[in-house]
Amino acid sequence: MSSEPNHHRTLCRDVGIWFDEVAQDYVVVQVLFCHSLENGFHLHASVYSKATNSWRGLTGGSSVVGHGLCGLSPINSSCKNGSFSHWLAIDKDGNEVILSFDFRNEGFRILEIADLGILKLCGDMKIFAEGDDSFLMFVPGDRKAPTRLNIFWLRIEGNKLHWDGMKSVGPFDGLVMPKALCERGCVVLQSKTTGCFLLYDYCNKRCVKCFEMKKDLPNIFEYRGSFVLP
Repeated sequence: MSSEPNHHRTLCRDVGIWFDEVAQDYVVVQVLFCHSLENGFHLHASVYSKATNSWRGLTGGSSVVGHGLCGLSPINSSCKNGSFSHWLAIDKDGNEVILSFDFRNEGFRILEIADLGILKLCGDMKIFAEGDDSFLMFVPGDRKAPTRLNIFWLRIEGNKLHWDGMKSVGPFDGLVMPKALCERGCVVLQSKTTGCFLLYDYCNKRCVKCFEMKKDLPNIFEYRGSFVLP
């Protein structure tokens, strides 16, 4: 089930799904990272409705969005049936931006990350959507404190994400990497040293539970049950 653009070379694809409680309809947005002679690198988007069992383009009849954007990495959200889907992308200047799709209004917005250089001083970042208008960025510790984890709260103001707070937690038993954002202020971390998974309460700075795993275990993936109750 997909809508392929004509005369576009698809480099990668991702989708977001939402349940419209008013219309009682499942809606899927498909975003393709494409290249064509006419538009160069760009994103192509279309929407599928289960009620009509059909695809259609966006943005006033055109399916091309985000000219000059490249790359496409989904951002996980802790919202239950949130009305936005988010992706991390790269703009034409090589800066990381967030592409958000509003299911209710069927529109895209491109969010710049203010002071991104400062936020990334410690290393690679991992972003999660905490709500429709706020994000959490987890940054592993730097050389001075490699076993700590820095957490940044980001809030949307206009077309930018602004730094709204910061917390440093730890120390941990070696370097840890965020894997999934949970409800009630918890995050799943994986130890790069032991391979263990930690359920960590970052609001109260405490480890809730540790799950010992084999070092050769394949990467886990996040699973959530149905977000629509029977």
